[in-house]
Amino acid sequence: MAPPEITQSKRHWVLCVPDIVLTIVVIVLAGGGSHFIQQVEYWGGLHSRGVGQSFLLALTLKPLIVLITLVVAFLAVVRLALGPHTLTHIFLRIAFPVICLFALHIPIEQPGPLAAIYLQGFEQRVLKNVDIDAIQQWLTTEGVKHAGREYRHNFPPDLPTCLVEFDPWFILFSQTTPERGVTIEFRWYVSHGENYGLVIGPPSMETPETGVIELPDGFNEFRRHVKSGAYVFARG
Repeated sequence: MAPPEITQSKRHWVLCVPDIVLTIVVIVLAGGGSHFIQQVEYWGGLHSRGVGQSFLLALTLKPLIVLITLVVAFLAVVRLALGPHTLTHIFLRIAFPVICLFALHIPIEQPGPLAAIYLQGFEQRVLKNVDIDAIQQWLTTEGVKHAGREYRHNFPPDLPTCLVEFDPWFILFSQTTPERGVTIEFRWYVSHGENYGLVIGPPSMETPETGVIELPDGFNEFRRHVKSGAYVFARG
């Protein structure tokens, strides 16, 4: 039979399990907050959910850490008030909320423009689901017939499968130009007004300026090169 002091010590450590778990959660959230925000935004692009998927996480992450810290502090006060403790037990109880308070001072920084991170994921979705080569080939033959036209949802039957199989919301054809013929833009909208999409032209089309571009209407556009004659964008 185990001595009473060993049993008491084991019981004390068992009672510390919630404090330990919550403290670890605080450290992980505080230390990895920027990474989590980046991954959520990347996931949004990968699944075409719209720019800004990480906004709610970025907004609530710090309050969540504060809330958990308060719970850890409350547990420490309650346990210390329940009965006599050794100095080791008192120090251990106080250590958990103190660690959480230090973790609160770890800055959670937004990892660059969210639209740029979103496009990294959206680029991978495009490469997986869109047959860019087939679209470019079609543009050089039949595409000129649709120059200057726009289609929404109910696409005409003469459009090939490669243009509609990935469920675009809008398809917009440019006017024909001597430099690059006809280009095609696939566009999707999100509830807060921004839109994102894919532009495809001939492989010889000049690679557009990447990064953030200021548009004439006052909005900004982020662009990311996908392959020759194709890039993804996010506007807002």
